Amino acid sequence: MIRIALGIQQRPCATYYWAMAGLKLSHDAKWPRANALFSESVRASDIALIGIPAFSTSLSPTSAHLTPAAIREALARYSSYSATGKVDLRSLSISDLGDVESPDGEDGEERVAKAVANVRSDHKLLIALGGDNSITYSLARGLWRHQPKSCSFFGRSQFFVDTYQPDLFHQKP
Repeated sequence: MIRIALGIQQRPCATYYWAMAGLKLSHDAKWPRANALFSESVRASDIALIGIPAFSTSLSPTSAHLTPAAIREALARYSSYSATGKVDLRSLSISDLGDVESPDGEDGEERVAKAVANVRSDHKLLIALGGDNSITYSLARGLWRHQPKSCSFFGRSQFFVDTYQPDLFHQKP
């Protein structure tokens, strides 16, 4: 099924279909679900997850702001154990730092930078769930606030623009 909203095609996440069908996920103690791995705002952990639902500066209309929540929901359908790699993620401490509120625009970029400013000292790895690719600059600015930096982004969206239009690109100094 394809849903039309605001004149663009969207495919609702799988959770939508499960919820609409009234189906619940079964519980099996021997099959731990990946979404059960996260603790809320643990001060220090091996892995930190943060949602940055940016979307308003995208070159085309998207629902990219729904991505962090959709990924978290999808984790309920995955195990914490990898049979191929024989790795169980339950041995790691994983913290969910929540979503950055309104991450778009200059004020939003500042909120993102502040949200991740101390992540490197408290967590070994940060996984940032976007939104659109505009989160790259504010993430880098927050993670490496006191170090000289430059950030370049190479993404497919720029290759669809026939002529150079500076106001369309997500470039920052």
